[in-house]
Amino acid sequence: MEIQNEWSWVKIPDGEWAAVAQYTDHKLPEYNSNPMIQALPPILSREKFVEYVTRLPHFSHEERELEAPYRFHCIERLSRYFDPLNKTVDLQQVVCVLIMQGYLGRNLLRPEYALRSRQKGVWEKEGSFGIACLIIGSGIFL
Repeated sequence: MEIQNEWSWVKIPDGEWAAVAQYTDHKLPEYNSNPMIQALPPILSREKFVEYVTRLPHFSHEERELEAPYRFHCIERLSRYFDPLNKTVDLQQVVCVLIMQGYLGRNLLRPEYALRSRQKGVWEKEGSFGIACLIIGSGIFL
């Protein structure tokens, strides 16, 4: 398997490939105490996000002189065109916040996380996991 990108890769015992986490520090202290958040890519500015997702089609003035069937193929390039709207950028920021805030309660380094994970396993074995989810989801804690 040929993998070429900015990630480091290792072969794990089952023969599959896995990316090696790269931990980065964030400017917010609550994010720096959680390895799952630190393994996420850095938070992008609006400008950087637009730069990453914008896709402009290739264009050459000489293509205007091509025969019609070839120009038709050139037009097909527009299907890959993407210029993000402000709503797209806003949505990216909201999703980024939701992911990071969601990981705050799933901190592997906090004892409460291990306790909840063990309790979830007990509930699954007893067949009462669905009821426990309803109780937790409603804000009722036993």
